[in-house]
Amino acid sequence: PGEGPPDWSRHPAGRRVGVTLTRRFPAHAMPPARPVRLRLPAPLPGPGVAELAVEVLEQPAEAPPATLSDGRMEVRLPRPADAVLALRATARATPLLAGRLPPETLSAAEAALHLRAEEGFIRVTPALAALAAGLEDGPPREVAQAIWRATLRRVQVEPIHYAEVDAAAPGEWVLARGAADCQLVSALLVALFRARGIPARLVGGVLLYPRAPSRHYWAEAHLDGAWHPFDAIARDLDDDGRVPAWHDAFAGQVEPRLVTERHPRMFTGAPGVTLPAAWLMLRR
Repeated sequence: PGEGPPDWSRHPAGRRVGVTLTRRFPAHAMPPARPVRLRLPAPLPGPGVAELAVEVLEQPAEAPPATLSDGRMEVRLPRPADAVLALRATARATPLLAGRLPPETLSAAEAALHLRAEEGFIRVTPALAALAAGLEDGPPREVAQAIWRATLRRVQVEPIHYAEVDAAAPGEWVLARGAADCQLVSALLVALFRARGIPARLVGGVLLYPRAPSRHYWAEAHLDGAWHPFDAIARDLDDDGRVPAWHDAFAGQVEPRLVTERHPRMFTGAPGVTLPAAWLMLRR
């Protein structure tokens, strides 16, 4: 990271990117003698993404044509078989910068949806509500910054074993452990935002880092009429406080990336196979 993040505002036109997503499905992991539905995440249109085009590259020859819908590619097979799904997405990606975020008005129903106390790993427990209430008062933007700083002081981002997570109070588990992966830390941020009456949501997508592309999660809070991203990956990049310029680099803005999930309405769903009790994910 050097001395700090790049000046993304110097590239307002964005850059053309291409991403290929591939998923392999072994037949032995699928329910025998039953039709199966296989899924692969697909990038979504939205802020920071223009000229998005998604095309199917590969699917099982015996399957009917794959369907592309918001956030997913899906193939239905009449019976289990080894299968590969692949798609290619191209787009012009731009950073989401504070002060340049597109406005989006929330209806009362949408605001209520993004203030729910329970949603997957997002759980506004009494302990989290008390923690959020103890932070400074002020306009929503200042409250959000206080939640951001308090969370990054107490939590690092690193891999975890999900079997250890307290499903009833995942945010409290993260705080007690002092570390979790991007999904759980982002869910904690969302829970704290909601505890203070700030609509918030969990977002997932693909990081466009040529040397280390990977799936990733971050939080978004609705402030001043727009969705502001908050990505705890900054906790890694500031080198435990030794590079302070990175600390707030992803508080209210993020670099170009592709979105594949906007919870709770848009997500890929189960991949179509039953995961074993012990499994590994290899990122390369």
